[in-house]
This record gives sequence, structure tokens and C-alpha cells, in this order.
Amino acid sequence: MIGVDSFVKHWASEEMIGVDNFVKHWVSEEMIGVDSFIKHWASEEMIGVESFIKYWASEEMIGVDSFVKHWASEEMIGVDSFIKHWASEEMIGVDSFIKHWASEEIFRVDSFIKHWASEEMIVVDSFIKHWTSEEMIGVDSFIKHWASEEMIGVDSFIKHWASEEMIFHL
Repeated sequence: MIGVDSFVKHWASEEMIGVDNFVKHWVSEEMIGVDSFIKHWASEEMIGVESFIKYWASEEMIGVDSFVKHWASEEMIGVDSFIKHWASEEMIGVDSFIKHWASEEIFRVDSFIKHWASEEMIVVDSFIKHWTSEEMIGVDSFIKHWASEEMIGVDSFIKHWASEEMIFHL
């Protein structure tokens, strides 16, 4: 990755929605307050790839239980709701969810693609509908959003997510 400032600018670049809107989107009522969001993502634990990796998989998490408690803290929606939300039937089982985020596979593109496009999830069409549901944006906007110029371009985006492992169809 890069520094926190660059991280924010990258994800909230003009091609996307602007920093303010970026924060509002991710810290909507379904998540946490803006202040908590900023403190969490901009905390000293991040700042750089090394720190980022250590933050997500290091002792700072102290096992799955602490991981769940951290993301499903009172500022969010409770552990049960957290697990159901991120590991719902539309995604993968709780065990697979935990393994994915805690394993080394999360740092390897090939494994990452296979994981998210594996049979444990859903067909690609459903995947698109899930992430571009009413709570987000339309399919076209979804593609433009994630494939903005700062990333890889729409064509490259489609090829990346539409790799043989996914059999992407629009």
C-alpha cells in the first residue's frame, strides 16, 4: 500500500467520491462514526505496508475472537450481526471467512481471486448484484468506480475480475 494520506486520496480520489463522501459512505449509520473511522484507519498501526500487514495479522489482533470483537465492537453492530453480515450465505461460511482474512492467501492475488470467486461464494452475476445492490450503486457505476483511471481501466478491470477462475458475465 502506501501512507495513510495517500491511501485516503487513492480510494477517495476525484474519480470516486471525494474524501468527505468517502468517509461518509464507509462510516454510514451501518458502520461507525466518522471520528472512530478516522482513528481506526489512520491509527499508528497502519502507515505503510509492513504496518498494515502487522495490523491485520499480527499480535495486535490476538486471534479470531479479538478480530471479531474489534470489527463488531459496540461501535458497529455486535458480533453476531457482524458474522452474519460478512459471512452470510451470499459469501462464505464463517470458518472460510476467518481463514481468508487470517491466512497468507489474502496477500496473494491469484489466491485472492480464487477465494472470492470460489464455489464458496456465489455465481459472478449474483456477486455483482450483491455489491451493486441498492445500498451501493448500479452495475455500470460499480465498474467505473472500481476501475477508475487510478486503478486499471475498465477493460483491465473486467479482465482481472473476469479471469478464468470467475467466468465473468455481464
